[in-house]
Amino acid sequence: MKKKSIEPDCSGIYLVLSSGASPNNQFKYCITLDYLKEAIQHMDLGEGTSRFPIPFDSFINTTNLDSIPWVGPFNGGSLSMTLHDDTGVISPGYNAQLHYCYGRSLDKDGNSPNKSDWLRYFNFSNQQQIDGEVVVSIDGSLWVMADPNLNSCSIPWVPVDPSPPTEEMYIKYSAVLSLDLIDKPTTGTTRKYYFVIDPLVKISSNN
Repeated sequence: MKKKSIEPDCSGIYLVLSSGASPNNQFKYCITLDYLKEAIQHMDLGEGTSRFPIPFDSFINTTNLDSIPWVGPFNGGSLSMTLHDDTGVISPGYNAQLHYCYGRSLDKDGNSPNKSDWLRYFNFSNQQQIDGEVVVSIDGSLWVMADPNLNSCSIPWVPVDPSPPTEEMYIKYSAVLSLDLIDKPTTGTTRKYYFVIDPLVKISSNN
């Protein structure tokens, strides 16, 4: 990680983007639950299905970031996006689940990366990943399935090699998650809503 995060006041349900075990290599995206629950109960935000998830950025506190997170290899570790639920025993529970993540290049050169381009940053050539399957789609997006036991998408970095020049890419690293929320306050019924968050990330081939 090139930039340090500023520790936010983050409790309840939140996402952590990390490139190592140190807190200096972690960035938190805090979900404003009260704001989200009121919006879900009273506003038409979209279908909220797995096919058409609701954009989540309006309900995320990112004031802990002083710039676009800049991440790269860290002692042979992995780039991970993990969903945490510290709400405890609440009735009804939120049943927070992370389903998958995907990266898409936002570089202005207009060229979509292929599998060889992604392999300059991540080590997934053998398709045997830490937390789930990794796929590069036709449009050049990198898809990582979440490990349901860890609630995490994780993909290992290539080993740090100082000999070649460092390469960089600006990407949108999206995460799709679901929460069980009360649909209407009058009925008190609960349904599963799917959301997508699209944080911007700068990745580096060497630290």
